[in-house]
Amino acid sequence: MRAISLLPALLLFAACSETTPVRNNREEEDSTLSDTGAADTGGSGAADSGGSGADTTPVDTTPPAANTPCTVDTVATDCSGGYGCDGTVCYVECRDELDCQEGSTCLVPEGARYGACQPGETGPVPGETDYAFVAILSTASSQTSLLNRHPGPDIDAVEIRRDGATLAFAEIVQGQRRGAYLGSENATLDFSSITGPVDSMPIDAAGQDCAVDQPETGTAFQTYWSMGDDGGWAIVSFPGDYRFRAGDELKVWEIGPTWCANEPSGANDSYDLLVAKFDISFSSFRSAASVRAAFCPIGASGPNGDVTTISFDPAACP
Repeated sequence: MRAISLLPALLLFAACSETTPVRNNREEEDSTLSDTGAADTGGSGAADSGGSGADTTPVDTTPPAANTPCTVDTVATDCSGGYGCDGTVCYVECRDELDCQEGSTCLVPEGARYGACQPGETGPVPGETDYAFVAILSTASSQTSLLNRHPGPDIDAVEIRRDGATLAFAEIVQGQRRGAYLGSENATLDFSSITGPVDSMPIDAAGQDCAVDQPETGTAFQTYWSMGDDGGWAIVSFPGDYRFRAGDELKVWEIGPTWCANEPSGANDSYDLLVAKFDISFSSFRSAASVRAAFCPIGASGPNGDVTTISFDPAACP
């Protein structure tokens, strides 16, 4: 048997021994590159933007000091925390977006009367709905209600209240139509009398007799609008595109014996109260029936009309 030379085996072993350190050096080099971020983009490159690209500076929501002077033109620099300006001083708390600067939202905790202005689109105000319009429809039909100088319900104002405080009065009559009044005179035909605060405030020393039907250049002093019979209706809206919240009170000021002691009782000036969402089309209303078809009924006046307050429950209007 011929002897096998050991030289090739020894050369192969030596070659393997020389290449091993080279592989280890490359691994060490790769590790160094990965630590610097030059090669390992998956671990520390563009994917890790939260640590350096995002602005994490907290937004100051601190309310201004009480009685901080401001103007509506310089509110952004006058009032801190995103609070608005009432024209003289900054708000220090908010009830809705009208008390905050543009781009801020008033967040009112559930059950609280006031909230805080928060920057940006922070979602809907708790309890806010899409309902924004009120319709008043006469249901008067008796002769005592209709055969006089102010036939049917005599609407002075429509108010929104929350937690016992006035939020706003209706400022626009979006649509209206007088009902019939059986040939009697209607001396109060100005439907714009519905808008604004209550006009028929008691004028006597005892605070009982109201300023209604006062002579003024031969006509009645119009502090209210008489709706006529059950064909009469009016749709009103409120300042600032206001939308009703659950629990808001809708109050209709109708001239009657409770509010005005100088008014006769038993006039039967009754009416229904309905609400509708902000996206209704006013062009479709031609009659009381068409209003009823589009609006949600939430209550009615008593048998003799007068001031009526109804708490808005959105569950009643799916």
